[in-house]
Amino acid sequence: MSVDTQNAMLKSKTLELPFSALKIISEVIIEQCMCYDFLETSPVLAYAALAMNMTFQKIGLTNKTSPDENKNNRLDTTSLELTELDQSVNHLLNCAEKLIDARPIGETSSLPLNSKKGSSLSEQRKISNMLKMVTTVLKSIVDAMAIHVGSHNQERCLWFTSVFVQHVISTLRKHSHDKLQFKEDELKEVFSCLRSSFTYAIKLLNIVLTNCNDSSPPPLEVSGLANNMLDLIASTESYVGLGHATRLVSTVKPWIPDIILALGYDHVMIRTPQGGGCSSASDHI
Repeated sequence: MSVDTQNAMLKSKTLELPFSALKIISEVIIEQCMCYDFLETSPVLAYAALAMNMTFQKIGLTNKTSPDENKNNRLDTTSLELTELDQSVNHLLNCAEKLIDARPIGETSSLPLNSKKGSSLSEQRKISNMLKMVTTVLKSIVDAMAIHVGSHNQERCLWFTSVFVQHVISTLRKHSHDKLQFKEDELKEVFSCLRSSFTYAIKLLNIVLTNCNDSSPPPLEVSGLANNMLDLIASTESYVGLGHATRLVSTVKPWIPDIILALGYDHVMIRTPQGGGCSSASDHI
């Protein structure tokens, strides 16, 4: 598709219709992912991608005179109202939180009961599908955060990711205690999602740390997520075995300094050459 054709489509007044359709489809797919053996995540990715492009189009028209933003290919929308990208991230978080029952204390999940009960799927398949879906949502969130400097969802994204990591640890614990025995091929699927989600979580930490400064330090959720991620590495060895833990560490090794920095950001501030900010530890290796 040519750039002109893409721009024409993004300027179309009828674009809200397919955007709304993708929103509904994504919500249904996420909520029902534990009901069916076949799992399709592409509508969720398409929904997030369309929201991102619609936001690019809107910000591009609003910030024509800002060459630095075009140069860095990042959006600074701190002074604007919620964009389509903010709204889609909020929506995906709502759906994914219901899926893993990651609701704040005092709130109840509105996820249909038949999504967890009454399905012919095994508990192992349900969990595998859930992990795949939440990993897809996490990817969409991190992609959005990577170009969306002024995101209104930063603390919530960190909190959700932390809860998801805790959920994965709980799943591995049940497997080790024979409460939830995965077959070898099922365990490989789970571990594949684990590695992907761990990578996305570290990228989220990296994004937040890279954009912090003295006047705007990272939120408290940063250290909480970093601590849970270290727990996940230890839990993988304890509950699944040294082999899986070694492969996980090998995958995320380049990002380990970011976890360490996130744990001690309130004690260690790395000054950038320009002064007044903190940079990712991985930038200094």
